[in-house]
Amino acid sequence: MLVAEETFIELRKLADEHKDIDSVAITHSDKEHTVTWVKSVGSGKDIKAIANAEIQLYGQWGLTVSSACHILSRFSLWNVYALGKKDAIWNIPMGSGSRW
Repeated sequence: MLVAEETFIELRKLADEHKDIDSVAITHSDKEHTVTWVKSVGSGKDIKAIANAEIQLYGQWGLTVSSACHILSRFSLWNVYALGKKDAIWNIPMGSGSRW
């Protein structure tokens, strides 16, 4: 969930700057784990977090599960490492949901 953490942090900044725009974050986890994760990342008071464990919302936008080749590619793994080194984002476990 490294990229999710980085994206949520950026969304939180944007939500603080643009109070007139509704901000929504969608997770792949159940509601309980989503609430816990949002608190651990740093809650965005103006961000509505929606739990989508069944990933049906993603499907409505034409998104699917990523392939193992994409997730485990040298490029993807290097970017995960670089994100940790640059922004100290090393992965806060979700507890449920898909990382794919």
